[in-house]
Amino acid sequence: MSATDTHTSYAFGPFRLHPEQRQLLRADGSSIALRGKAFDLLLYLLERNGELISKSDLLEALWPGIVVEENNLNQAVSAVRQALADDPKAPDYIATIKGRGYQFVAAVTAGEPATAESVPGQQSKPFFAYVLALLAVALVAVPILLWMRGEQQPLAAAAVLDNFADATLSLATDFPGSHSEPSLSPDGRMMAYVSDASGSPQIWVRNLQRGDPLQLTHADYPASSPSWSPGNDQILFTQIQAAGKSINSVGTLGSPTSTMVIENATAPHYSSGTNAFVYSRGKDIWYARNDGRDREKVLGVPVEQGFASREPALSPDGKLIAFIHAAEGPLGNLWVIPSAGGEARQLTTLETSGGYAGAPEWSPDGMSIVYSVEADMVGSQLWRINLESGEASALTTGSGGAIDASISSDGMRMAYTATRTLWQLTRIQPQTGETSTIHSSRAPILLPIASANGEQIVYFTRGPKGMHLALINNDGSEQRQLTFDDAGQNTLPAWGGDGESILYYRGRALHRLSLVDGSDTEVFADFHWSTRIWVAAFAEQISYHTVDRVSGTRQTSIREAGESTEVLLPVPIESVQWSADGRELLGWLRETGEILICDPLGAGCRKLEGVANGIYASYPKWSNDGLQIYYVRSALDKDCCALWRINVDGSNNQHIADLDGFETSNSYYGIDANGDIFYNHKDRSTDEIWLAETGGTDTE
Repeated sequence: MSATDTHTSYAFGPFRLHPEQRQLLRADGSSIALRGKAFDLLLYLLERNGELISKSDLLEALWPGIVVEENNLNQAVSAVRQALADDPKAPDYIATIKGRGYQFVAAVTAGEPATAESVPGQQSKPFFAYVLALLAVALVAVPILLWMRGEQQPLAAAAVLDNFADATLSLATDFPGSHSEPSLSPDGRMMAYVSDASGSPQIWVRNLQRGDPLQLTHADYPASSPSWSPGNDQILFTQIQAAGKSINSVGTLGSPTSTMVIENATAPHYSSGTNAFVYSRGKDIWYARNDGRDREKVLGVPVEQGFASREPALSPDGKLIAFIHAAEGPLGNLWVIPSAGGEARQLTTLETSGGYAGAPEWSPDGMSIVYSVEADMVGSQLWRINLESGEASALTTGSGGAIDASISSDGMRMAYTATRTLWQLTRIQPQTGETSTIHSSRAPILLPIASANGEQIVYFTRGPKGMHLALINNDGSEQRQLTFDDAGQNTLPAWGGDGESILYYRGRALHRLSLVDGSDTEVFADFHWSTRIWVAAFAEQISYHTVDRVSGTRQTSIREAGESTEVLLPVPIESVQWSADGRELLGWLRETGEILICDPLGAGCRKLEGVANGIYASYPKWSNDGLQIYYVRSALDKDCCALWRINVDGSNNQHIADLDGFETSNSYYGIDANGDIFYNHKDRSTDEIWLAETGGTDTE
C-alpha cells in the first residue's frame, strides 16, 4: 500500500474512507462525522496499515513543523476510536503498543478514487446550492417544529457544524481585553459577550460586520452568561452583587439600567425558538415563560450532585433541557431531561475516560448538542454529540482551549471562546503589595495547602493518568509528583497532624502518605470527598465536613484516626482549621458568611465579631502566630475577591490584598513561613472569541 496515494479509497470492517472527499462512511452509505486532525490521523494509519508508528512520527506527520503537546494526539486517537466504536482495551482497529505507538490492525482494502456520484452526500454543486439542499432535507426529514411568536417554522440545518472542518474562522474580538461567553442574535448578525475592557466583566454587544462594540451594563459587580432572546429585544444575564446573584435583563441596544428578572438565580438560557428559558437555582433547574413571569421547577433532575455547575440549555423547541450533572466529585457529564419534568438521560461517560463536560449548546435543528470537554493538560475542546445515535466527535483540537459555543438560528455561524488557560501559584507580600509567581503550569494547580512551618505547599493536579498529588517548596523549587497509581483518583490533600505526612482522598477512602518513608495507609474507608470534605488534622484528630447530597443536611465531625466514634460540632462550619495548640477550630458558615471559632470537644462556637455587617466572609485561616485571622471578603465593588485580616478579638479589621483571578469554586490560599500570602488562580487574560462561518449567511 502506497503511503503517498492519498486519493485511494480504503475499506475496512463496515467502513469506507474517501480521502479526497474527506468522508468516512458506513456500509449503508451514512456519513460519520470525523474532521480535522482526527480524519488525517485515520488516513495516515490506513495508508500504513499494519505498521507500528511511533507517537513522535505521528505528531510530526499531523503537525509538521509545529511543537504541540502529546495530548493533541491523544485527543485525535480518542475521536477516531469514538467514530469507529473501537474499544481501546480490545481494539478491532487501532491498537496501542505501550511505550511505542499505535498500529492499525484491521484488514484494509484499497480501492479506486471516489467520484462525487459514488459518495452519498458529496458536494458536486456550488456551495450555496449545497446549503440550500441541506435546508430542504431538514424541512422533510426533521419532524420537530418550533413555535416562534405564534407561527410554526421549520428548524434550520446545522450547516456550520456539519462543515466545521471547512468553515471560515475569524477573530470576532480583535480589541483589548479578555472576552468570553458569546451569545449570537437570532439572525447571527450581532453578538453579546462578556468583556473586562472597562475593568469589571460586563455585558457588551457588537455588530459582527461593522462598527465598534457597545457596553450594555455598567454595574460595580461582574456580569456573566448572556443569552439573547429569540424575539431579538432583550438579553438575559447573571448579575453578581453584594446581596447575591440574580438574572437581569437589558435591551439589545442598551438602556440606562438593567432590570432584575429573577432573584437568587443564575445561568439563563433562552430557547432559540420559543419565548422560554431555563436557569439554575442552586442544584435545581427551573423553566420560565413569558419573560420569567411563569416559572416551574423541573422535576426529575438528579439530586446527588457533585460540584459541577448545572449550566442548563433549552432545546430549540423548548421540550428538552441539556445540563451538566456530577454524581460525585467534579467530573460532570452531559445529561438531558424533558422540560416538563421526567426521567433524565445521561449522554456522556467522561468519568471513565478522563475529562469532564460543560457549557452545552443545542444545534438549531435540535438533533445534536455541542459541549466542551475539559481535556488533560490543554484545557477544553468543543465536542458534538448526536442525540439519536449517541455518537460524539471532536469539533476543535489543539493546545488552545475552546468553550462556550453559541450557534445562530440559521445554523450558519458559531461563535466560541478560545482559551489559553495558564494556572498560576502567586505570592503576595502584604507589606508592599508586590506579587510574584511561585509556579505556573498548563495543568491545574488545585487546593494548595502550606505545611505547618510554611516551607512546602502540597496540591493536586490533573495529568494524562488522572488526578495526582504534587509538592513544591514555597520558593517554587523542587516541584515533584507524589502519587503515581494508574487509577489517578488522588485529590484534596491536607497536611497530617505530624507535619510529616499528607492526608488525601484516593477513590472512596481517606489515605495517609508519609513523606519520610513513602508508606501509604488507609485511614478511613467509605470516605468520598463528594460527601465528606474539608479534612484537617491535629495530632491524630481529624475533622471534616459532611454533606448529605439528597437531604442537604450538613454537619462537622471530629474522629481519631482509625476510630469510628465521632464528636459533632453544634454548627456545620466549613474549611475547618485547627489552632496551633489544638484547642480551637476555625471555620465559616456557608449560609450566612459568618466566621466561627469552636471548641473541638463540641461545647460550643462563638462568632468572630468585627466583620462589617453585610459582608460575606469565607475561608478563614489562622495567622502564623495565632493572634489574627485571615479571611476572603466577597462583597466589594470589584471582582471576587479580596483578602482581609482581623485580630482574634475582632479589632483591627484591615484589607491586606486583592486576590486577582480568585474563583471560589477553584481557588484557595495559604500563608507561608515568611507571612507571605499565596493562592492559586487561572490566568485567562488572553481569552478571545472566534467566529466559524459556512457559506450563505448574509450579514449586510
